[in-house]
Order: sequence, then structure tokens, then C-alpha cells
Amino acid sequence: MEHLILSIKERELHISNFLEVFKTLCDEELIGAYKNALKTNTGGEHLQGLRIQAMRKAIFRRLNKTPVDFKDTVLSTNENSDIPNLSVEIKDPKIQIVKEIKKKFTTKTDTESQVIVHIDSGPYRDSQRLRIWDNTYLKCKQTARTSKLLFSENIAIYPKWSFVASGTIFSFTLIFENLPKECLSFDLIENIPEMGGFFFKGIRRNNPNVYHLRM
Repeated sequence: MEHLILSIKERELHISNFLEVFKTLCDEELIGAYKNALKTNTGGEHLQGLRIQAMRKAIFRRLNKTPVDFKDTVLSTNENSDIPNLSVEIKDPKIQIVKEIKKKFTTKTDTESQVIVHIDSGPYRDSQRLRIWDNTYLKCKQTARTSKLLFSENIAIYPKWSFVASGTIFSFTLIFENLPKECLSFDLIENIPEMGGFFFKGIRRNNPNVYHLRM
């Protein structure tokens, strides 16, 4: 009788621990299956399987991951106890992160290399104001196809201004969409409704797609 009482208390403890950990993480069907398995004295192997399943679902939901992301996750039980160990060991986390980043950007980098243009302007005798319009583009001389401006660094975008002190060289970078494979040379054109737009003619194409220009 004493053994039976201890067994019942132990099962109630299992149920309490399970619900405390997983009540906000796992689905009701899985919780119900676990409780029924405990109360009906189901074999340990089936019970352990339910706990592992619950733990995996809890981890996936908590970290907003899919099972594929946790293929190297190790779930274990505490020594001398059927209560699952809630710690998680992820093998080679750095490798896993690198794989995720590579997978995320592989498609973009394979289909769209960018054209990087570094421009130096000045020095100027007097202080100046410079800016770039976002309709600046590259135009391939062979195909007439245009590549739009994607990003700019260290120069203001219209309608804002960048202020350049007298006697200094002002450097900035423009990043454009990729040029067509047939392109051998191209123009950089700032198409604006006023005087003073940037215009570089006949820039020769190179393999790195990185260019240094001087105004």
C-alpha cells in the first residue's frame, strides 16, 4: 500500500512538472496524451517518447524554429530520473549559424552581384554642398540597359545635403544593380531637373565590379 501511495505521488509530481514547463508551449492534445499515459501506467518507453516529443515542440515554439534547425539538438533525461532534462545542447552552433546565413543569402548573391562605385570629390577652394538623387543609374553602352542605385554611403540623398569644408576631399560610395554580362563599358548618370548632375562617361567594365572615380 505504501509503495502504491508513493507511486501515485510520484506520478502526480511528474504531471505537475510537465504542466508547469509545457502548459504555455505545447498543444492540448499532447498534454492530454502525456497525462493519460501517466495515469494508466503506460510503459516507460512510450512515456519517454511523449516527453521527448513535447520537449521538441516546446523548443521549436519558444525559439520559433523548425525541426530542420534542430537536427543536431540533443534531448536527454536527468540521471536516475524519468523527468526530462530541460537543458539543450546544440552541436557546432557556429557552423549552424553560418549555414543559416549562407542559405539565406545564397539566392541573392548568386543572381545579383552589385556594382560598387567609389567617388572622390575636391578639394574645393570654398565650402560646398553635395548630394545624390536616388534616380541615379548606370547605363550599359552595349545594351542600353540601366542599373538603378541601390544604396549610398557618406553622401546625402535628395532633398538633404552633405556639407564639404574648403580644402578637403569628399569621398562617398554608390552601390548599383548588376550590369548585364554583355556590358564592356557604361555611363554613370544622375538624371536630375537642374544643373550640376553627376555624369561619368565610358567607364570600362572590370571583373571585380568595383570602380574608383575622381571628380
